[in-house]
Amino acid sequence: MITKRILAGFLLVLSCLCARPLVSQDWPMFLGNQQLTADNDGIPPAVFKTRWTWTAHSPIYRAVPAPDGVLVTTAAGEVILISSSGKTLWTRRLAAPVIRPPIIWRGSAWVLAGRGILCLDLSDGRTIWSRNESAATQLVAPAVSQGILFHGTRTGIQARIATNGQPVWTNPSISAWGAALVVIEDNLLVQHRNYRTRSSFLACLDTGSGATRWTREIPHEANIFAPLVVGERVFQAAHDTLAVFSLRDGTSITNIRFSAPLASHPAATGPLLILPLTDGTIVTLSSTTFSVQTTFSHLRRQGNILAVSSQYLYCATDSGSIAELSVTNGKVGRSLPLPAAASHAQPFLRDGLLYVPSQTTLICIGPPHEARPDTDTGRTSVQRILVLLDARTKNPLPGIARIAWQDGHAGIREAGIGFDGSGSAILPESIPVNDISLTIQRRGYVYTNSTWPRNTGRLVVHLEPIDAQTRLILNDILFDTGSASLLPQALPSLHRLARFMQANPALTVLIEGHTDDVGDRETNLALSLARAGSIREYLVRQGIGGWRIRTTGFGPDRPVAPNTTAEGRMRNRRTEIRIL
Repeated sequence: MITKRILAGFLLVLSCLCARPLVSQDWPMFLGNQQLTADNDGIPPAVFKTRWTWTAHSPIYRAVPAPDGVLVTTAAGEVILISSSGKTLWTRRLAAPVIRPPIIWRGSAWVLAGRGILCLDLSDGRTIWSRNESAATQLVAPAVSQGILFHGTRTGIQARIATNGQPVWTNPSISAWGAALVVIEDNLLVQHRNYRTRSSFLACLDTGSGATRWTREIPHEANIFAPLVVGERVFQAAHDTLAVFSLRDGTSITNIRFSAPLASHPAATGPLLILPLTDGTIVTLSSTTFSVQTTFSHLRRQGNILAVSSQYLYCATDSGSIAELSVTNGKVGRSLPLPAAASHAQPFLRDGLLYVPSQTTLICIGPPHEARPDTDTGRTSVQRILVLLDARTKNPLPGIARIAWQDGHAGIREAGIGFDGSGSAILPESIPVNDISLTIQRRGYVYTNSTWPRNTGRLVVHLEPIDAQTRLILNDILFDTGSASLLPQALPSLHRLARFMQANPALTVLIEGHTDDVGDRETNLALSLARAGSIREYLVRQGIGGWRIRTTGFGPDRPVAPNTTAEGRMRNRRTEIRIL
């Protein structure tokens, strides 16, 4: 049963959603289970050359993606927003350095500075709200999911309305320890330390109420890493041990010991776990059988921190370069010299670009920067009325729907809109129209894209209910030729699919990969399955439980058009999403 306090918090979030457009490009994506491996979208750079460099006045602690840019924290206590072209947009100096990763969600950033937690406006760096924990220093990177901020200290775990800091619930029995809180679906994973008994535990809390679902003892080590969820299993690394638990009830599955301590947080790509060790090697494990698949060098004698895509690992080397390694055998494909020895700040992938912090310098690797012309956003003062109807019954659809659109340099934006009893809503002026595609999504219905015709004051949109017959055909999820590597052009469609899954938490889907008939059939079958796996991996990075997603590949076996023309082959190269 939902308590009055939680319901009030939910309504506050809802009112904030309806009040203004929201930036949808978040980091980490709801702090799902990949949040410290920096594989935000997993798209590798097409060109391995320096795109631009940016230099700070003191060493870089953290660098994380922001909408159309990068948010950097430094040893001098600075928080700095950099544009996508490498220009400083604003600088904010805080009372203490921000040593944990900032969290970005809906145009705001949450940072930990000493005993304080601050919510900053990404547009100018001003403080929206802040709170000091006088009893304990903030030790653990927070998490944001569905408008709720989760953070913790030695005195307990708290949930707050992300936009204003108002409390939702508190669990004082769990004292936070370790690197970060991790959210996957409605599970909040917390590393808990009992300072009296000198013992450590992994705890799973309910995100809605804060109630403790289960706790399991883990090694009492200082060298402990954030938990990683793959499928319905939780992988908890500490020192030289990897403990595996059931996410559902915390049942211990196995413990795996390595020849050396782990050097950095475990990562996952597809069915593989990636574990860098302090002896200079990377061990890859099957996440289902726990058997070692390969062992190879990570090119640095001591620790190494990785960025991970579905096919490649990116890590610094002792020779002073950044290298791209094959996930399957560790073979170096491409490398690039760095201006200084790489620091232990986290590299990351975003929109087909690789960002590498190197002491005081941030290097952006990828194709040359192209200036983008300003576009007419199509804003108008004319009143626009949007009407939503059920496509089968033709009945109006009152309640909340989400509208997303591409807003020039700012990227994809979203707003929550309330529709009245007739299924009608007046769109705010901040949402552009005039030939701009709007993505409309409502829980229980398949999302749709609609273009608002010019000089039209009223648009009626019919939404299809979700049922077992629902099948989405997506031809705009694009891959590199002959590869399972996603291209940046696929991101808008992937974003819509992720939001669709988030808006319908009971939904399970089958992702089907299809190809044309060019080339060997067996190769195409394998390629279609690998591409479906890349889509699944992207969705998991958005905090969607992997157990909700199945994959299969049909290669050229199920064409929807003749393969005798270029148009027909293009239609056959598609992804289909089937509701289970």
